[in-house]
Amino acid sequence: MLARPFPRLILTIGLSMLGLVVALAAVFAADTASFAATHYVPSGNGKQANVTVFLTWYGFNDNSGTTENQHGSALIAFPKSDGNPTPHNLATEGKGTYTDPITFAARDNDHKTFPIGSVIYVPLTEKYYVMEDQCGDNDPQGCLHGTHHVDLWMGPQSASNSTALMNCEDNNTPSNSVKVIINPSATLTVDTTVEFSHNKCTLRLH
Repeated sequence: MLARPFPRLILTIGLSMLGLVVALAAVFAADTASFAATHYVPSGNGKQANVTVFLTWYGFNDNSGTTENQHGSALIAFPKSDGNPTPHNLATEGKGTYTDPITFAARDNDHKTFPIGSVIYVPLTEKYYVMEDQCGDNDPQGCLHGTHHVDLWMGPQSASNSTALMNCEDNNTPSNSVKVIINPSATLTVDTTVEFSHNKCTLRLH
């Protein structure tokens, strides 16, 4: 008489499920480790806090290169390759997560609030941004506007349709000041929707 296969089948299923649990635990541990390994320069006293800012946007077409009047560039003032505590060598639209933040720029006289290599969370976009560029224009409605000002990068590291990019920047610039979070927790809600790609404005505001 043939032995019934059910005990062996149950054992096989049990071992497979155990392997799946172990694999999932390893993935969770790796994600946790990646969060723990991500260190940003602290802002102010290092505690999470809201900061009121005026917020604008910039991209490749209107980004300055080595001089303020040289537009059409993905260069940033504080690239990682120069020894700065920043993750990128060029302005980058990452996923907007804690471990894959997007480039933003701040004024040189505001580095206490936004030090090079510090990260902010913007509730308006539900994304994280890392400070690795200089907001250097002299426009009273640009970088000089407000006690604190953040200029957020959008789009690729190459030229886009100028009208499409400018419209996306202008249409998503708040008319009033907004709140951003310095020293944010790594677990805030993230919207990974692309901001601007293939000449399409897909940014979502919240």
